[in-house]
Amino acid sequence: MFDNSLLHGICNMVSKCKYNYNSSNDKIKFAQLHAFRTTFSSSQPLISHVHSPKIRHFHPKSGNTFSLLFPYLLPTRSLLAPCFSLPGPFLACRQKNLSDRLFFVILQAEMPFIKDILQHRSLSIVGLEKNTGKTVCLNYILRRLNDMGVQVGVTSIGVDGEQVDSVFATAKPEITLYEGTHFITSEKHYLMRQVVSRLVAVDSLRTSLGPLVTAEVLIRGKALLSGAATTEVLKKQIQWFDSMGIELSIVDGALSRLSLASPTVTDAMILATGAAVSANLKQLIAKTRFLYNLIKLDEIDESLRNKLVPIESGLWAIDNEGEIHDLGITSVFLIDRSEKDIMRFGKTFFASGAISDRLLKIFNTKGSDITLIARDFTKMFLTPEVYTEFIRKGNRLLVLQQSKLIAITLNPTSPQGYLLDSKSTCDALSDALGTPVYDVKKIEQ
Repeated sequence: MFDNSLLHGICNMVSKCKYNYNSSNDKIKFAQLHAFRTTFSSSQPLISHVHSPKIRHFHPKSGNTFSLLFPYLLPTRSLLAPCFSLPGPFLACRQKNLSDRLFFVILQAEMPFIKDILQHRSLSIVGLEKNTGKTVCLNYILRRLNDMGVQVGVTSIGVDGEQVDSVFATAKPEITLYEGTHFITSEKHYLMRQVVSRLVAVDSLRTSLGPLVTAEVLIRGKALLSGAATTEVLKKQIQWFDSMGIELSIVDGALSRLSLASPTVTDAMILATGAAVSANLKQLIAKTRFLYNLIKLDEIDESLRNKLVPIESGLWAIDNEGEIHDLGITSVFLIDRSEKDIMRFGKTFFASGAISDRLLKIFNTKGSDITLIARDFTKMFLTPEVYTEFIRKGNRLLVLQQSKLIAITLNPTSPQGYLLDSKSTCDALSDALGTPVYDVKKIEQ
């Protein structure tokens, strides 16, 4: 059941609307809406418009957007307005403490994963490939968070927000920034902005596009984002946003770079997939599921993690007592040259750097029941075939820290013009992954 703040929020919104519904016969006007507002404190019933218009309202406390349907209200408390023509679940709600005769119908609109995002301080949006809908997803999130009054800081690793794709020469969505949003971009792209902003700071760090500029949006508009080139700089930028009291830092990915989704960089991530990955549904599912499985790899226990986190390089062994041993192997290419048996301390290993097919193939020759630990999924550069063989032999792949996956989004259109059916593709991916998959454009509609 909805609380009083929702109801008051709705009627405050209603009282400010001049026209909320148009029909061929009539319009609902301000006076009638104001009359609706007075029903919260009045014992007199309200006879609303026969056409049952809807009014959208965002409720910050619950993080949901609602559409209010005006019903016919009579002293007998019977609901006469037709509401069966509206899609989606309806909730008939009555609040005795506000009005004994107030009945209305609320349609809760889908606003997936926004509330989950707000549980974190930083978010990355990464794609399996270029043109998988990262910018569309970013615009959806920025628009929703702006409606909620959340202070957001946004930047990009690479360049994002261009009007034309540099590879396929196809049209791309621009990034819309809202009042109060802080953003970091290069000097070159800051000078090209189509947004009124206030300059906050100029970083001493220079990029190929000039120094990085931090600004605050004063009037909504569009801008190109071209931020840090490395995850280390991204970490500093997120800390900079935190120091300014920014509630959520968002990093938009470029191409198919996944490094920014590391839990050491951002608290949570959104994965974008789509027809650009493959126009073949089976291949799209297979490629998305493979990366999803890597993201969802189990974490090791905290006591062992605390021992391994400070290690910066090399391949290490962990014995049965949990003690760690440096194998003196700084690179996977040196394993074959090692004079000592790498299995002498047991079958559990930690690779502090990248994990490639080569490393898994070497362990595949060492037997079964091997446990290999990586920092996180962004350190893995594996093919499905080699990974599957490693697991098939009874081996395990674990991570120091699992990335928090908030949502998976789908862009059903490829830059070559292939179009997948949105609903059936989302359903097929959801069934294969066991988690919801969203077409952001369909959510907005």
